[in-house]
Amino acid sequence: LLGPNISATEAMVDETGLNIIASGGISSLEDIESLKKIGAKGVIIGRALYTGGIELEDALKYEGD
Repeated sequence: LLGPNISATEAMVDETGLNIIASGGISSLEDIESLKKIGAKGVIIGRALYTGGIELEDALKYEGD
């Protein structure tokens, strides 16, 4: 829950042209927003859902953006 590696994920998006799904470290809606801005096609949220750091209903607002 220390935050995703935005720069490495952005490099993968830019260099591969693939649909990248980010996972690991996502702890807030701000993390989701940052990943969407750099072109990640999705995120996997784990522990943050269980601990209440992210509410599923709030995260789903980013779907399809």
